[in-house]
Amino acid sequence: MNTIERKRSLIKKLEEDGMVNILDIASELNVSSMTIRRDLAKLAKEGIVRLEHGGAILNNGSLFEYSMTMKKEQFHEEKIQIAKKCLNLIREGDSIFLDAGTTVAEIAKLISTRKNLNIITNSLLVANTLSKSKNLRIMMCPGIFRETSMAYMGQLTDAFIGQFKIDILFLGVEAVDIKHGVSVPDLTDGTTKKYLAKHAEKVVCVADGSKFNKSYFYQICSLEDIDCIVTDDFVDRSIKEKYQNLGVNIL
Repeated sequence: MNTIERKRSLIKKLEEDGMVNILDIASELNVSSMTIRRDLAKLAKEGIVRLEHGGAILNNGSLFEYSMTMKKEQFHEEKIQIAKKCLNLIREGDSIFLDAGTTVAEIAKLISTRKNLNIITNSLLVANTLSKSKNLRIMMCPGIFRETSMAYMGQLTDAFIGQFKIDILFLGVEAVDIKHGVSVPDLTDGTTKKYLAKHAEKVVCVADGSKFNKSYFYQICSLEDIDCIVTDDFVDRSIKEKYQNLGVNIL
């Protein structure tokens, strides 16, 4: 088991149980306790866990957020699957906003081969991906840079966005919940996303299955304000039906 696979296993165990014991998880993963100690020390440095005697506890409050490195590693295949579905929603001539987020960044990788599209983004990941695309018109938003999101946001970003007609917004979120709608941990990130959701003609929320039935500090909007949610095939059928029975369009 390599470092990335081990890290994923640790995170999964932490999310299921809230904590891990070093000796138990070392035995389960068939590695030394010293290896697990090093892995947990790295996760602690990223703010993901709090080290305790003999183990670690997951930091999972409403303000908790994984680093961009961790976000890229998590559910990568599912994010590619979501991006492929999103591509079918795009028509030639559309004005599209690609929001911050690793799932949205996967859409950028696929959209680079399209033609006659206006792309607006505040995401550095998206901008870097599309920087060599000759067939698309790319506009980058100004604003305050947030490292955890790898994107620009805030009042300058909102003012810039307000100048354009957005046909489709591909909205990245951290949580989807029936009661609390879609949400993120950070206030500045959330207010820019809220402005985007109000300004766009069509709002497409992209969220892998791990984000359902969760809520964070800042609510972007209710589920009623979203045209559809694109997710992966691994979301439990009962969860999908629960949302669809309330009128939520899930692709």
